[in-house]
Amino acid sequence: MQVRQGKIDFTTLAELPEGAPIMTGTFSINHKPTVILFDSGATLSFISDKCAARVGLESSQATAQYMITTPGGKIVSNQILRLVPI
Repeated sequence: MQVRQGKIDFTTLAELPEGAPIMTGTFSINHKPTVILFDSGATLSFISDKCAARVGLESSQATAQYMITTPGGKIVSNQILRLVPI
């Protein structure tokens, strides 16, 4: 199975250093207010399982696995969300 690489620099607002070039805001996903962190250094967009469940999104299996490098280590996932309505 193919493994794709990805990177994310920040996963929570609390991790953001003063002056980081990151934009945040509250947006609606499936008509539910959600705080979104836009990380310009990330290679993909990510959403936690907890947040996806809260706003009623269901994931499907991707055709490849993703090895994501995060501040806390590496995460492997084969789940994907398509066409998330923001």
